[in-house]
Amino acid sequence: MSDNSFAIAEIWKKERQDLRIKRNSLFEKYSQSPHDVHLALQIKTIDDEIAECTAKMQEVKLAERKSKGLPLVSRGATR
Repeated sequence: MSDNSFAIAEIWKKERQDLRIKRNSLFEKYSQSPHDVHLALQIKTIDDEIAECTAKMQEVKLAERKSKGLPLVSRGATR
């Protein structure tokens, strides 16, 4: 990975980790009050943000592979 791509991927990775910490904290509170819809909504929003960070990290890796001419590997593909 180029330095720039690596730096971008690390930013998304850090953001995802920070979101996971926040989500886990909210989930502990939610476990104590499972009927708190507000907490459930906050957790869902964070889950969506985590998924977005993961997608961005994958985009960076894919762009790096394309720029290097490396073969693209799809999950679950068999030959």
